Amino acid sequence: MNDEAFVRLFRGRGDAYGSWTGGCIRKPLTPEHFVRHLYSHNPRDWIGVYNVLGTRCSWGCIDIDVPAEGLARNLRVALAQEDIPSWIERTTRGFHVWVFPADRLVDAALMRRALHGACMMVEYTPREVFPKQTSATGGTLGNYVRLPLNGSRANPPPADVRRFVHSDATLHDMEMDRAGTPNLERLAATVPLPQAVDVPVDFERGLEVQWEVERIGGPVLRVWRDGPQYGHDRSSTLARLAHRCVEAEVEPNTTLSIVVSADERWGKFADRGESGLAHLRKIVSQAYGVVTSA
Repeated sequence: MNDEAFVRLFRGRGDAYGSWTGGCIRKPLTPEHFVRHLYSHNPRDWIGVYNVLGTRCSWGCIDIDVPAEGLARNLRVALAQEDIPSWIERTTRGFHVWVFPADRLVDAALMRRALHGACMMVEYTPREVFPKQTSATGGTLGNYVRLPLNGSRANPPPADVRRFVHSDATLHDMEMDRAGTPNLERLAATVPLPQAVDVPVDFERGLEVQWEVERIGGPVLRVWRDGPQYGHDRSSTLARLAHRCVEAEVEPNTTLSIVVSADERWGKFADRGESGLAHLRKIVSQAYGVVTSA
């Protein structure tokens, strides 16, 4: 295994990284962090990486949160049909299917649509596709993914999870066999774009929420802007944001809009449709002391 290849494959934003237990660590991500991830038995040394830099991303990943190796292999076959190499990692609860772009950085929206295109080919509706955001600028980080091969160079290694199922593949193979941008574009073209009329509506709503949050200021603005911090996962941070809104005497419907807009950037419930919105309504209701059955 080549440590430098691992860094090149899984690099992302350099100004923050994810902790293994959940939460953001807003400190520089260095090659030493990757080395400790590979060599240490201590989960405090294992990391996740944010893959969106501005409007571009450094890799893509389909998260299969159930033990369905056949589905993961079908996705790999579907991607291979479009000449897009992919690699399957066994996770604690399921599988990750990783794609590494040949251009090292590609448009995040392109990668996201291409991976959704592969899911459509096998009639799979994914709960999470990374990148989950098409842009992440300023204080916005998007979402991180826990990296594979944690502790893989320690002696003895941890349990056989977070490992690739391709026993004969090396990191060098993965680095050499990347996905060409034209192939990603061809697959992405199979995914319909949202209707143009939806764009200004979403944009205006997002601006209205941002202006309202900036008007409220204080802890509401800090939590909404900075997102999950060290020791806090996305769910607890959404709840904390709702409670800060209550303390600021924000009207409940406005609080729900603020929490929804935060979740759209952090990506906890945003891909779950009505069930995700029900979760967010429950978080807001509980913050206001209202018992709900949602």
